Amino acid sequence: MMSTHDAPSLSSTSGARRAPASFDAWRAGQRHHARLPVIAVAGTRGKSTVVRMVDHIFRSAGLKTCIWTDDGVETNGLFADGELAPWAGAMRDLASGTLDVAIQELDWQTVRAVGLPQGAFPILAVTNLCGNSDACLAHWDARVALDAYPSVLSSLAPGGYLVVNAEDYAVAGPAEARYPDAFFVGQSREAPLLKRHLEAGYRGAWVEGERLTVGSTEGSRTPLCRVDALDFALQGAAAFEVMNALLASAIAISAGISSAQVSTALSSFGDAGRLLPGSFNLFRLHDRLAVVERPLPSWFLRPVLRALTTRRRGRMIALLAGVADGSDDDLIEVGRLIGRTSDALVVAGDGMRADQWERVKQGVALNDLVPVMFKAPDQEDAIRRAMKMARPEDTMLFISHRPGPILDMLQADETGEDEALTRALIA
Repeated sequence: MMSTHDAPSLSSTSGARRAPASFDAWRAGQRHHARLPVIAVAGTRGKSTVVRMVDHIFRSAGLKTCIWTDDGVETNGLFADGELAPWAGAMRDLASGTLDVAIQELDWQTVRAVGLPQGAFPILAVTNLCGNSDACLAHWDARVALDAYPSVLSSLAPGGYLVVNAEDYAVAGPAEARYPDAFFVGQSREAPLLKRHLEAGYRGAWVEGERLTVGSTEGSRTPLCRVDALDFALQGAAAFEVMNALLASAIAISAGISSAQVSTALSSFGDAGRLLPGSFNLFRLHDRLAVVERPLPSWFLRPVLRALTTRRRGRMIALLAGVADGSDDDLIEVGRLIGRTSDALVVAGDGMRADQWERVKQGVALNDLVPVMFKAPDQEDAIRRAMKMARPEDTMLFISHRPGPILDMLQADETGEDEALTRALIA
């Protein structure tokens, strides 16, 4: 394992700041300014995944970590009882040096309600807000995020590193105006805002030549791991997961982790035993692929379906046990998207209200080819139906407000630890 002392600095140009020479150097800088090494990650989608990716990178580098996400507080991968007391304990451990770094997930609603201390975080990252969707920007959640975003930006410490999604204009625009030397992240260096940022000599991260890449100008690029090494991103088919990996890379490098350590850790992230209830969880079940997601509005569901359609070999079987709160129009669009990409749709009767199902069904019917639909009384019966239907090479997409039982069943099937459970579910 490489030492945290040997991380090379990114070359500096007219606009770019150097990355810290090592993690120890970055942490020493925080102590010099009487700041704790706490990294914050905000966003509407993907922030929990980015937090866990960064945590995996740090722990792979031999660092002791604590994270606080929607799931609770974890220290070195172990969940704590409660949240406020363990987090306060982590802050004491950071101050004493028995803990190396902490990563906190920021929630838009909480930030808008209680605010954030100004200048608190030496590294701040923002994954997205709406992904340039006009429908999203009109949604109540987006208005909350827009109201909270100025407070989030104000929480960056003086001289700190800001990492943002350069492809979401609602995120990148205010960030560029306030912090022109922010670390911009995009799928392609030709994305307008990222291209302009790089041409000005500032830092960025993007995909080039099938590799994650960080740098600024043409002469200072540093290649990271290959995109097809990211199993959790379906070898690149899940573009939103590639973006998460780029954001995590930018955060880790801003904290002095070497490019080699970042590459190695990201390549093993899919094997890290991570479960993100409600996020893009992948399971390879012998000759089938299963994905567990939370209910999403159409603007976030679309890239998930696009990723699965890109890699599918057999049929697509969708299980719908919940929908995101939204307008009737968006529920219709959700139904249209699922109906367009699925060969069979199993609906859990206890997953949504009757009026929501009517809107979804209306959307499904808008397609020229309508999937075979089955209505199950509850989620458990819906799981049985979906599992029974699955053939070799099929893809199963489970969308549920209660992903826990599905995750438990799929994890047991994937590891082979409890074949009796799977047999019972599909009997």
